[in-house]
Amino acid sequence: MVLATGCRWRRDGFGRSNGLGIAAFADPARVFTPDDVMDGRLPQGRVVVFDDDGFYYASVVAEALRRHGCEVVYVTPEDVLAPWSQHTLDYRHIRKRLAELGIEAIVSHNIAGFDGATLTIEHVWEHTRRELACDAVVAVTARLPEDALYQELLRRESAWADAGIRTLRCIGDAEAPGLIAHAVYAGHRYARELDEPRGGEVPFKRHFHGADAGDLSKDAKP
Repeated sequence: MVLATGCRWRRDGFGRSNGLGIAAFADPARVFTPDDVMDGRLPQGRVVVFDDDGFYYASVVAEALRRHGCEVVYVTPEDVLAPWSQHTLDYRHIRKRLAELGIEAIVSHNIAGFDGATLTIEHVWEHTRRELACDAVVAVTARLPEDALYQELLRRESAWADAGIRTLRCIGDAEAPGLIAHAVYAGHRYARELDEPRGGEVPFKRHFHGADAGDLSKDAKP
């Protein structure tokens, strides 16, 4: 049996820049996640999309909310918005779309406080603070595996044989949340390795390139 039950976005602000979460996110009525937005539970009014993920998700949420009629501000602790998108050639398109929609992007700022009406943000390098009028925050930070079914089945391993279960695997985002490419690869790899003995080796070729010190010294300038 293989389980690929996905993941869910965290609501507590936990992420790369906030390893203990964000205490100001204690009121769930004012803090949303991308899951809420995609399920049609949309905030109203002035919304800050807080991106501590670094890929395209936050920009998609910001665009959806702007088209819904919200006044949207995009805030990220990174020095550039959606930094990972620079590796996938998406950055220019994301930046252009936000500009076309009139979405203000504030980089190098983390969240310092939120009282349900005002969001306080702090510059990550200069430590200066500013306040933003804000009715709701969408936290695009980190995700948690949806592995409750997997864990329950592990606890009931003694009943596997009666149910015809020989092996149990958890793959994709349910094992470790990642990019879409990671989830696709996990499914592809599982299909290729089905009924094959599991080894500890890396399941793909790696090419190492090197040069002798003597070869490098030939090109060295005096």
